[in-house]
Amino acid sequence: DGEVFIGTLKAGTKIQYRTEPGNHVFLANAENWAYLVGELEGGKEYYLKANVFPGVMTARVALGVAYPGDKRVREWEEGFQSVMPIEEDRVRVEAENATDVRKALDKYEAGEVSFGEITAEHGHSTTVSIPTTAETAPPKSVSETSQEAVSGPAVDDDEESLRKLKNLYEQGLINEEEYAAEKKEILDKF
Repeated sequence: DGEVFIGTLKAGTKIQYRTEPGNHVFLANAENWAYLVGELEGGKEYYLKANVFPGVMTARVALGVAYPGDKRVREWEEGFQSVMPIEEDRVRVEAENATDVRKALDKYEAGEVSFGEITAEHGHSTTVSIPTTAETAPPKSVSETSQEAVSGPAVDDDEESLRKLKNLYEQGLINEEEYAAEKKEILDKF
């Protein structure tokens, strides 16, 4: 979250992170930097997803955000282990990576990078409070909630179409106007 280190993920884990409402820039780093930005509303929960895939030398990462009703949310809530850095590790990692993070944020602020957007439509109703302890306290939280899974072929097909469309855009195979038009067409079906 900007220059605040909130954790490291591996397969089957999740991070719960409490934060103040307002503008946020979330970063993920592997072989590349991924950016997800938006204005978070108070009283809402947001589910951010880190997708890791093969890169040239190691792994690459992309960030996404789930809409309310996304059937994956229940799986994340029930099947993923929560992880949080202890305070001394958080401070150490921030210090070790401060220069690289600042460079990545400078590129974002200069408009030199592409980024995903968190919108008001991504906010889930808050139903679970996340306790803070001395180990997790100043941390903040993109928290979790119980949501009914939405299923059915139409939703599944539209979700898959959106994922494929985004991949085409991120790979530079379609331009921004084509991406926006196709995305709107798919979302208008909902």
